[in-house]
Amino acid sequence: MRVGKIHKFFGYAILLISNVACLTGVYVYTSQKLQNDKATPILIITLPLFALLVLICEINLRAVNAIKALKFESKKTLPTYTMEQIDAMIAAKRELVIIDNLVLDVHEYDGIHPGGKFVFQNNIGRDISKFFYGGYVMVNGPGAEKPHQHSYNALKIAKDMVIGVLKGQE
Repeated sequence: MRVGKIHKFFGYAILLISNVACLTGVYVYTSQKLQNDKATPILIITLPLFALLVLICEINLRAVNAIKALKFESKKTLPTYTMEQIDAMIAAKRELVIIDNLVLDVHEYDGIHPGGKFVFQNNIGRDISKFFYGGYVMVNGPGAEKPHQHSYNALKIAKDMVIGVLKGQE
């Protein structure tokens, strides 16, 4: 998680530096073409526009990716399961969890999950949507981390683990 936070920090730092370089170019260009007193308002207008554009793009990227990740093609039909069927499969040693109305088999992924096996082993047969979308944490108390929100890649991995849909919630 530290590597991800460092990567995110440097990504935003590089974005900021590139925006400052662009703004500097705009300022130098306008100050050469216009008189200095006319160049400053253009710079003042351009700076918030750049910041707004970056914010809109980031929000759009996160929203669109989250929607795409769990959307299924209409050609792909998934089997439906009742809670009784899911409980029977769990009794037969299948490792199933539920996210929203989707049934996921986490058997192959629980050993490589960044949060460890603990995350899945204590939630087999349960709806883990609240943990997946960052609403709750599994461990409370001093030193507990804030809720984790999964990335677009995590949503794609979850999509690959889907084996069916909870009956009555198709």
